[in-house]
Amino acid sequence: MLLVDVEADDGVAVIHCHGELDMSVCGDLRAAIERVSTPDLELLRIDTTGLSFMDSSGLHCLVETERRCYEHGTRLEVIPSRPVTRLLKIAGVAQRFAASVPTEGSLIDAECH
Repeated sequence: MLLVDVEADDGVAVIHCHGELDMSVCGDLRAAIERVSTPDLELLRIDTTGLSFMDSSGLHCLVETERRCYEHGTRLEVIPSRPVTRLLKIAGVAQRFAASVPTEGSLIDAECH
C-alpha cells in the first residue's frame, strides 16, 4: 500500500511517499508527479523517507522523473529512505541523483538544468 501526499506552492512541489512502492501502486506516484508537473514548476522534491520498500518499478519511476525534469529545466530532489538508498546504490544509479547517496533522510539532489 502506498500513501502519497502532495504539497505545491510557488513553483515548488513536494511529494511525500509512505508505505511500499511497487508495480501495483507505482501509478499513484506517477499520477502525483503528473499533477504537479506544470510549466512553472522549478523544484520537485520527492520525499521517500516514509517508504519501507521500493522495487524496480519505483526505481524506473524515479529515473524517468529525473529525465523529464532535465528536459523541462526542473530541479529534482529525492530524500531517500534506507531501502531507497540501498536500491539506488545496487542499481548503480545513485550518481544520477547526487554525487553520493547520503544516509537515510538526507537529500539527494539532481541538478536538472
